[in-house]
Amino acid sequence: MILHISQDDKFLDTIVKIFESANKDQNNYVVWHQPNVKIPTILHHYFIKDNQFKSYFLKQKHIISRPSLYSTNITKNIKVNSFGSEQFFEQIGDLSKYTIVIFHSLVYNHAKLAVLIKAKYNIPVIWAPFGYEVYNMLPEFRKAILLPETKKFVSITKSGSDTLFDLITPFKARIIMRAINKIKYCAIAIDTEFELYKKILNPKLKQLWFSYYPLDYLINETVIPEEKSSILIGNSAVPSNNHYEIFQLLSKLDLGVRKLITPLSYGDHDYGLKINELGYELFGDNFHPLLDFLSLDDYNKTVNSCGVVIMNQVRQQAFGNILSALWFGAKVFLRPQNTIYQYLKNLGIFVYSIDDISNENSNIIQNLDVEKASSNKEILRNYYSLNHIVTSTKKIIENLDFKKNN
Repeated sequence: MILHISQDDKFLDTIVKIFESANKDQNNYVVWHQPNVKIPTILHHYFIKDNQFKSYFLKQKHIISRPSLYSTNITKNIKVNSFGSEQFFEQIGDLSKYTIVIFHSLVYNHAKLAVLIKAKYNIPVIWAPFGYEVYNMLPEFRKAILLPETKKFVSITKSGSDTLFDLITPFKARIIMRAINKIKYCAIAIDTEFELYKKILNPKLKQLWFSYYPLDYLINETVIPEEKSSILIGNSAVPSNNHYEIFQLLSKLDLGVRKLITPLSYGDHDYGLKINELGYELFGDNFHPLLDFLSLDDYNKTVNSCGVVIMNQVRQQAFGNILSALWFGAKVFLRPQNTIYQYLKNLGIFVYSIDDISNENSNIIQNLDVEKASSNKEILRNYYSLNHIVTSTKKIIENLDFKKNN
């Protein structure tokens, strides 16, 4: 039996689809939301007794179970409990029955549990990174993700809650680092990103090839726009998109009447408002922010209307958006420091450097030719089909089950 621990997240349906295909009826999905309690979760203390997780704060009020906010189909019957509640730990149950434990992301709450499990059991524990736990929480990574002008721009929008986050982050980072140092397996597809984790965080980490992005399952290819004349910039209202620098660069180019579509529907609200203002100031009516959440089909249609996609992140981010854009035939520009850039180049995918965009080379902001787009899609079909991801996941399960039993 595999124990999956995940926050209520957009990947839930995909997680269940992949693991039920690879290991049917042998998975326990324990999903949680932040509890509405008077004592902050950072002060909660957990321990293991008689193969069960226990907490000193189980009797807190306002602890509720609810359906998933993100799941739309396959996980609709999974109940989402408050993290650390009695219901949450009851759903985990007897820890000795599990042959593998998978933490989908290693956020602070997960890290606390991972440290306890590794101290008591010889169970293979897998960390499947989302990125947030590394780039938002660990000082070795946080300091390098904002470009200079964006860093100045962000300081203008900084709030009191940001200051509180900065105060408690070092404490949470220590727990996350302790968990990473105890965990042996990292499930990630981007090998260049994995090598970075191994070099900086834990030289003993072992990579397991896994992805949350089976494109033939996530993408509805019947949603096809009439043309691909727009440009997509970034994936969210998060400063690590470095909107300021890319806006300034593009404002100097002749982009004609092309729309600049910029997703700002989630992330930092105040930062998103400032980026919205800057976009209209620089591009006028050509600027098209996405301020409201879209259905997956509508979002795919929007991405598919973009012949050019520009992601100005230094860090690994928006991988799903990048894969979708390439699948739809877009020309994708990334920063060469981004581990995704070299990873895709190594696969043989045609991807382009933001450093090559300039006044003298403005013609580079043109749609990808049909042959290169077709080549990109064929490579992605080989690596990111549901069948390939399920096959890889089966191998992970079989190999780790063998190690557990021998």
